[in-house]
Amino acid sequence: MEERTNIPALQAPAMGVDIGNGFGYVSILDEDAKDPIILLSDDMRRSGMPTSAYVDSNGAITVLNASQNILRYPNRAIHAVKQQLENGETLALPGPGKEMTVSVDEAYTAVVRDLLSVAAKERSRMGGQPVTDLALTYPVEFRDRPDLLDRMQRSVESIAAADGGHYRVVGRLPEPAAVAFDYLYYMRHLAAEENRISEDEFTVLVYDLGHGTFDTALVTAKDGTDQYTVHASDGLRDVGGKNFEEILMEELLRQLKERYDFTPGGSRREELRRLAVRMKHELSEKEICEDDSSYSLPDEYAEFTVTREQFEEMTSHLLDETLMKTERMIRYAQQHQIKVDCIVLSGGGSRMPMVKNALLDLANGLRVEMHRPSAAVSFGAARFARQCSRKERIEPETEQTQAATLAQKAEYAYGLTRQMQNSIRDEVVFLTNSDDELPAVSGELEFMAEGSGVVRAIISRHKERGMNPKAAPIEDCWEIIRIPFEIAPFQKCKLSFEITEGRDVLARMVTADGKITQTKRIADVQLKKEGNA
Repeated sequence: MEERTNIPALQAPAMGVDIGNGFGYVSILDEDAKDPIILLSDDMRRSGMPTSAYVDSNGAITVLNASQNILRYPNRAIHAVKQQLENGETLALPGPGKEMTVSVDEAYTAVVRDLLSVAAKERSRMGGQPVTDLALTYPVEFRDRPDLLDRMQRSVESIAAADGGHYRVVGRLPEPAAVAFDYLYYMRHLAAEENRISEDEFTVLVYDLGHGTFDTALVTAKDGTDQYTVHASDGLRDVGGKNFEEILMEELLRQLKERYDFTPGGSRREELRRLAVRMKHELSEKEICEDDSSYSLPDEYAEFTVTREQFEEMTSHLLDETLMKTERMIRYAQQHQIKVDCIVLSGGGSRMPMVKNALLDLANGLRVEMHRPSAAVSFGAARFARQCSRKERIEPETEQTQAATLAQKAEYAYGLTRQMQNSIRDEVVFLTNSDDELPAVSGELEFMAEGSGVVRAIISRHKERGMNPKAAPIEDCWEIIRIPFEIAPFQKCKLSFEITEGRDVLARMVTADGKITQTKRIADVQLKKEGNA
């Protein structure tokens, strides 16, 4: 679990920064008794600032006003920059011209720079003094990756502020915890009188369907402090709002081919992607979306028709994946006697009506609330920054984020996650023991590739030190890392892994016929430690 000590509030204004994989938000809290204010221009206030970056032929990275360049040269775009941070320090981009290697940290810095620039201009327009203290939010699965958190913080603090100084990160917190802070304050102080709660401590199950990823977490927050506890968390790195848009785009491509025998490429394909995004948003408000004037063909405009029912049917498998994770969180709370006060929906993707409808069916009487799906993270972060702001800079390693250094023995049992026989539930099959000397080399476990040809090696460890079961329910384990392998669809393979003395993870995949071997090394993986769930 994760908790911060209470630090006296500083009365100076403080900002909350949410760098989303699709859109970013900055909010500022001037007065404790009021809501934070979104520091974005009017055209960005509802959806946030787009965070896709464009890299020109000279290697310069722009984010603001990059839309037209991305439309012309989509291969030079960097999307979902937080996910790119996980994948390494450099990113290769293809043409036009020769392939270019880009620093992911520089791309992240460019996103933050432009987001804070917009915020500073809005602050000035409102007549306020510059503010440089901020709390930075991060995906909940980054909690055990202080290397990533430090990279993010260094990027922010390298940016020059309007007053000639630099921005200062006074606090870092997981995005679901930020949602919990904002929801608790709202329900205690700002909601209609008849709906307000009296408790100063509140536990929520956050369902956060963002643009790039899905996160869910059980979080307890204490009002008026910077104290919070993340009891458990889970998520899907490959399911987010963009995946719903991609499926809708495939439908538009199908209609183009079927009706007009036309298949777009390059900038025309990017135009269609943007139309799919707009139609997805419209289907959250309307039962049917028809468009006959946005996409031009040589002699006419293409006509598209998609109903909400069609869209929900096409994407139901994605929704089901998020619901399975949420159901596990509900079971975890029940098993550990954690009273959940509410399921709170966050993230732009949660605006789709099918999300709340499905959660109401799943909740079994729990209250389900949509709460400021785009702004809640930055609002909660602003309140957190207000509480934990202090004179000294947060050092790279703190009690909250310091990584565990593995002893010469593993201490925990590690295994691979797979679906249980005759069940939709997952379990972890343990392949190393808690007393194994490092490096610990696992046995093999057989899997079958999905229809897409992907096998996800999910390496997990038991929550309890010294336990050596053969298998355990997913709820009893912490997921360490997931590594995708690509082979032929429905082909069988065997997976194994090694945990080295240097905390690297080496995952190995061999096809059943023994002809193909793939290995993937993930450097310096920060394995989860006891008490930092």
